Amino acid sequence: MITYSITYSSLQLKNVERQLDAFLQNNRLVTNWAKPFEGLYFIKSSSDQITLYNSLRTFFPDDIPFFLSTVIQSNAVGVLPQHVWDWINAPDYSSLLSRFSPSPSG
Repeated sequence: MITYSITYSSLQLKNVERQLDAFLQNNRLVTNWAKPFEGLYFIKSSSDQITLYNSLRTFFPDDIPFFLSTVIQSNAVGVLPQHVWDWINAPDYSSLLSRFSPSPSG
């Protein structure tokens, strides 16, 4: 399983977070996802980066910039709550998801 991060212009995509949540929840390429704060998602997928990018491209309008990158655990640094790092590094990440991701229905 590969962990990706996706960042996007949250100012340009105001009020569409729920649609993006639903898109990720229903995307067959996305095994799991988490949103530690506005404008950043972590995605777990077994797909390669280009395949996942092409899928995400169907959600984002052409004029909305976004950036998809692979998270390499030994090369990732930042100031995030410990439970976010636990999710990124956990072999069984599904049990940690509910700690900081919104419910797709809520």
